[in-house]
Amino acid sequence: MFTNGRFKNIVGLSETEPGHPVRPGSCLSRVFSVRPAVHLRYPVALAVEGGLPTPTLRLAPSTVPSLAKEKNPYGVTVCYEAKVKAFLGVVDRPVCIRLPFRLLEEPPPVDEETVPLAEEEDEDRETVFPT
Repeated sequence: MFTNGRFKNIVGLSETEPGHPVRPGSCLSRVFSVRPAVHLRYPVALAVEGGLPTPTLRLAPSTVPSLAKEKNPYGVTVCYEAKVKAFLGVVDRPVCIRLPFRLLEEPPPVDEETVPLAEEEDEDRETVFPT
């Protein structure tokens, strides 16, 4: 929940099947898709685009800080992280790492048709040269 000026919410969970040991010197690669689910504990606390009644629910893009000095106390900073928990045979407890990542907004479609200024508009402008 909300602690120390931060709000934390679980967006999605995924687990792999146990019993797949990774041998020393080998690699393990898994791909997970995270989709927001409304059945989670606090669905209204998700940062989404558009709002919850829309049929296409999209998570809000991450906030990219421009300068550290420009912090708005009333703004919402959106950041995401993936928590990876690995059970190693040698260690008595699991090893947990948090991997931050950014969700970026899809760029708007580029409109290739640019409308040039009409010649009348160019003639009406006054050209001022610095002295």
